[in-house]
Amino acid sequence: MAWGHRATVCLVLLGVGLGLVIVVLAAVLSPRQASCGPGAFTRAAVAADSKICSDIGRKPADSSGLGCLPA
Repeated sequence: MAWGHRATVCLVLLGVGLGLVIVVLAAVLSPRQASCGPGAFTRAAVAADSKICSDIGRKPADSSGLGCLPA
């Protein structure tokens, strides 16, 4: 009787340990979004009537590298 109880406790602890490992790995390996301050956006769109103006407006979005654009 004691052996069955001990085996059950070991399996439960093993399951909890594996669950914690999975949660920690998911938190560490998940992609992080840039933390933009107030008045900044992580996504933007450029709309213009001419291609030249559209290219000028898109350039800061492509070269920022941080993923944050000023409002």
